[in-house]
Amino acid sequence: MSNNSGKGFLFLVGGALLGAAAGILFAPDKGYRTRRRIGKQMGEMKETVSQKFDELVNQAENFVHDLRATAAEVVEEVKEEWKNEQQKS
Repeated sequence: MSNNSGKGFLFLVGGALLGAAAGILFAPDKGYRTRRRIGKQMGEMKETVSQKFDELVNQAENFVHDLRATAAEVVEEVKEEWKNEQQKS
């Protein structure tokens, strides 16, 4: 995952929060309704952020797993090449 994807996600979440806050603050509604709406939207936003974070962690784990597997393959290839060179000498 690139660093730009993470930044884009943060900007998306930040923009959504700012938009929701502005919409609620400028809406002509009673205080208790506004507070209830804010609470509901914050709960929804928390769930969305939690899901995206879980996806990000999963992608990072997959990346590390793939990186380790590739590194192990490269190490084995280098060992084999080294053995071949030692046998030629």
